[in-house]
Amino acid sequence: QVSSGVTEPDNFISFVSVYPNPVADVLKISFKSSRNSKVMISLFNNIGKQVYSQESNVEPGNNMFTIDVRSKSIESGIYFVQLLAEKEVLTKKLIIK
Repeated sequence: QVSSGVTEPDNFISFVSVYPNPVADVLKISFKSSRNSKVMISLFNNIGKQVYSQESNVEPGNNMFTIDVRSKSIESGIYFVQLLAEKEVLTKKLIIK
């Protein structure tokens, strides 16, 4: 049997939810992780400027993080929530009221 050397990607992060959307105060980010690791959660505005970031440990199974967008003085507008974990990057669009 010949091996191509190509392996299926290991989906480390799955079932990502960002809610409520639009958000006025506390944003919730939930996702499922396949193993222990670290994740960088970042918010970028519509011109690509990072306005928030937080590194957190994740555990296998369901994980949830919250960001109080009002206490961080994040202005209303269109943003992108980015999860960076190992070599995976997931991005979700977000509207802050």
